Parts: sequence; structure tokens; C-alpha cells
Amino acid sequence: MTDGKFDGKLPSKSTQSRIASEMESVSNQYLQEELKGKKNLTVKYDGTTKSGRHLVEVEISTDEQKTYSLGIVETAGGTANDYVESIQEMTQKVDSNIMGEIRNTMTDRCTVNGAVDRELEKLTGNNINSFRCAVHPLDTIHKQCAKKVKEHEEGIWADGVKYPYSNRGECKSQSMIRAVDKLFHDSGSGLPKDLPHFLRDKGFGTGENSTLFPRWVGNRFNIFFVDAGLVYLYNEHIQEFFAKYMKPRNDLHISVNNALKGGEILPTLRALGLIDKYVTGPWMKWQATNHSILETNDTFEEVLANISSCDPWDVILGFNTSAFGTPVNADVKLNKLTASTEHDAKTAEVFGVLLEEIKDVMQRQLADHLPGGKFHQPSAALREEAASCGSNNISGERVFSHYDAKENRAKSANPEKIEKKTVFKVNKVRENFLAKKTKEEKAAIITQATKEGRKVREKDRERGRMLVRTMNEKLKESRRLLENREINKREEKEKVFESIIHHGVWETQEQIDNELEHLNKTKSIAALKAQIKFRQDILSCKTNEKLAVTKATVEQLKAHLVELTQIEVDEEKSTLLEIVKEPKSIINFNFNQKWGTENGDKMCSGIITGIVEKEDQDTEF
Repeated sequence: MTDGKFDGKLPSKSTQSRIASEMESVSNQYLQEELKGKKNLTVKYDGTTKSGRHLVEVEISTDEQKTYSLGIVETAGGTANDYVESIQEMTQKVDSNIMGEIRNTMTDRCTVNGAVDRELEKLTGNNINSFRCAVHPLDTIHKQCAKKVKEHEEGIWADGVKYPYSNRGECKSQSMIRAVDKLFHDSGSGLPKDLPHFLRDKGFGTGENSTLFPRWVGNRFNIFFVDAGLVYLYNEHIQEFFAKYMKPRNDLHISVNNALKGGEILPTLRALGLIDKYVTGPWMKWQATNHSILETNDTFEEVLANISSCDPWDVILGFNTSAFGTPVNADVKLNKLTASTEHDAKTAEVFGVLLEEIKDVMQRQLADHLPGGKFHQPSAALREEAASCGSNNISGERVFSHYDAKENRAKSANPEKIEKKTVFKVNKVRENFLAKKTKEEKAAIITQATKEGRKVREKDRERGRMLVRTMNEKLKESRRLLENREINKREEKEKVFESIIHHGVWETQEQIDNELEHLNKTKSIAALKAQIKFRQDILSCKTNEKLAVTKATVEQLKAHLVELTQIEVDEEKSTLLEIVKEPKSIINFNFNQKWGTENGDKMCSGIITGIVEKEDQDTEF
């Protein structure tokens, strides 16, 4: 902690725990010194679930664009209340004045974050500027582009040929990228030594970027587009490798080789690779510099204008300026992507569609920073308030990555101890705080930390006990809600059966018309809904057309029921149908029934002696 050298046996587990709690105290002293008197602060928060535990990470940024991690805590869930309590707890342990100086939030676009920001406004009494990360739109761009690519890939692969396996809803380009990723990185089915060696011998993987194929893990923002371009770049070389140096030895090798030899997937891979060079890659590089959130307004407006006016053909056949107005690195990958082929027309078509998707995502997710948005033309007061807010919250994800690394190194370690070491590390407390102090100042800091360490450990124990109590309460509430839902579903089915037994099963249009003649409009709707629910929910009859039953008219309900009656009931449900038509047929039958009680499930058995029909069966559904 003080950069001293340690010689001898490693400290015991209890000693390490004491040191960790003292590290928190030193971290807090550093944060108190750094944040003293700071105004217009920005709170960044993020959440993730690891090994079934929901973790919340909180950071504070100052107008000097310096960001400090306040800590990581485990919560009982991911509700707005859980996040607000975590923010309160972590700011209070450093300095009780921090909450009152919060003017901005910087988060991703998770639905719960809006509710968190509103609660923070109530707590602080301040007007909170809710800013959203300018990098996370890349995640949505990836998903939307993958959907559009899937539409263009329909029917491109021949039947009876082995191709890379696609997960449900996944486009073929993405499944292809994952398969090639395994070739490079999977030591079981892939070729992590032979294929990279072959490509390096061809001259790839040299210079500034020696990584041949970034792993399909972690960096979700641009990896889809980067790896698509690399698959396109290595296409002929992978085929040559399998043809001349090593025959495909398993399903992975065969499927990748078949897909590349066929060539049908190349236009979409090329279009995705060009998106990396023209939009998403420059976006990532631009975000790597330290921007204030309000400085992004003009840039995004310019990018949107460039994308809107872009002619796909001007890109696929060679370009030197990105949508961000920055020079494009004319490397071997760009040369390959812009070399004319027989697939130019298809590539231009797909590339144009992807640009439209990117444009749509930007207009939706960056609306606050585009013309007409609430932050587009900020006042001097807003600029002053938002000076502490950077353009993204990626720093929080880096904190989680540090936490993961420490947890993987010591899987049985106490989570609180890992959290304290993580905060000490990412805030560079030793380098930025202790290293700048005199020997006497260091001694005073350590003495204070030693005194506060016991309180920190006690707070951790109490927090652990409180977390267990909260989790138990949530489980009880969850069980209560589940029981209520089951009761409601059972009562709903009982109402349906009662109505069906009272009115009979309607099986033809003539019978439906005859029965409805004797009912008023309200009772007609109730009876029709019961008949429809009986067909759909109990007899499992399904139609291609869906109907909003609660808002439908009598004629719509009747037409839908007629369609349902024409669907044949399967053999398993036909017995139930016959019983409903003639309920008295089960009198004198033996039965076994499981009942849930407070003391557990209980099996009951008996004989059905009769059927009781209620008087009023026209219940509203």
C-alpha cells in the first residue's frame, strides 16, 4: 500500500482482511481531499450480474474531467431503489456533502436509469441533467445491423451442406464470425497455433496492430464489424490453408470452409467491414479522446449529415475520409474491402441499408444532442453544470473488468476485500496520494486508517446481514406474488369452465348464432370470450391471426371463435373436451389431486359423487 517491500511469509487471511479495510479508509481520505469544495459533480453508475450477484458500481466526475470510483456493492436486485440506495451509501462513506453537489448523471440507456435519476432529483433537491453514454449506441447499431443483414441472407446457403451453426435469431454473418473466432482461439476444435502462423507467414499481424483476430468476447461495441472485415480479408487464405496445408478435420473446419468456398456470405461480410472503416471504427477512436458530453453535439450532427448524404458506391470502391471527417487508415484491410468484385452491387445494397439503420439509431438515441433536442444548444449555465460530465461511462466497465480479474485470481476471496482492492487500484491511490506525501503525512494517514478499519469491517458485516434479510424478504414477496398469480389463473380457468358448462361447447357458426340470440350485448361478449379462452388456453387451438380480445366487438369475437372451431383438437385434449360436453360422465370416477398447503404439498384422493352448477355464469372476462 505504501510501496514498501515485503519479505517473509504471506500475511494471514485475517491480516489481509484488516489491510483491505484500511485500504478503504486510505481511499476515502484520498477522495475527500480530491473532492473537497468541488461543485457541479457528475455521478456515473452501472450495474451487472456476476455469478448470480447483482453489483452496482458508482463513480464521481469533477469539472477537471477526472473520474473517481467510489466503490462496488452487492444489492438485492436491480431496481431504481437499489441503485439510489447504493449511490447514497457510497457517497456518504466518503463525504456527506457529495450528494448535494450532484448536478448530472452519466449512464447507459437501461430503462431503470430514468427512474433512478428522478429519485436523485427528489433526494438532492437539484435539477439533474440526465446524460446518456455516447458509446452505447454502437451496441444498438450492432443489433439493428445484424437484424437487417439476416433479412438479406435468407436462402443464401444450400440445403444439405454443412455451414456454421446459427443460434436462434442470429444472422449467418455473426455465426460465421463466431466460427472463425473459434478457429483462431479455441484450442479444442480450432487451430490457434497453425492458422495464425500461416497468416503471419503471409505478412498479416505485423506493425502497430499485431492482433490477427480480436476475440468475440467483451468489446461488443465494434467487434461485430471489425471481425466481419477480417473474415473477408482472410477469406482466400483460409481456403488455401485448408486446401494445401491441412484438410478440414472436424465440423468447425468443414463448415467454415464450405461457407467461404460458396462465397454467398461475402457481400454482407464486406458491407459490415466497410461500416467499421466508415462509421463504427472512427466512432470508437473519437470516443477514446476526452470529450465533454456537450462537445459531442456538433460532431454527431456532422456525422448524421455525412451518413445521410453518403452514396454507398462512393465508399465501396474507395474512400479516404470517414463519417467523422477523419482520415481513414489505408491498410491492407481497407484495400481488400474496396477492391471491385462481382459482388459490388449486392455489397452496395447491403451497405446502404446498414447506413439507414445507423441513421435511425442515431436519431433516436442521440435526439437530445441533435437539432431540436434539449441539450443541442446549451446555455452558459448548462455548460457550467455539465463541465464535469464526460461523453461516456466506459470507465465503469473498466472498473468491473479490474474486479473480474481480481476475483478470478482469488475465487474464494471475500467480495468486500476484492472491492476495496479494486477501488484502491483504479483510483491509483498509492501513486496519486500516498507517493506525494511526506513520511510523517503517510504515518498519519495509516494511523487514521488503522483506527477506522474496525468500523469499516463492522459496517461490512452489518451490510452483509442486511443484504441477507433483504434477499429473504424479496423471496417471500416473490413467492406471494407467484401464489397470487397462480390463484388468479386458477380462478380464471374456473370461470371459463363454469361458463362453458352453463352454455355448452359452441362448435358451429349456426350454434353460435342461436346461442347469442338469447343474450344481450354484455352477456354475449362474456360468453364469446369464455368460448375463445376455452379453445385457446385449454384446448390449445391456435390461429395465425391474433385478436385483442379485451377490446374486440361482438362480430370480431364471433368471427375469431368460428375460426377456432375449425381447428382440430388433438387427441390428448379430446378427452377433456368430451368431459366438458358431458360433465356427469365423470361421476363415480376415482381421482388423485395434489394440493399446496403451508406445510408443503399434500396428495388427496377420492370419488366424484356429483356436479354442482352455479346460477350466474355470465362473468365478465
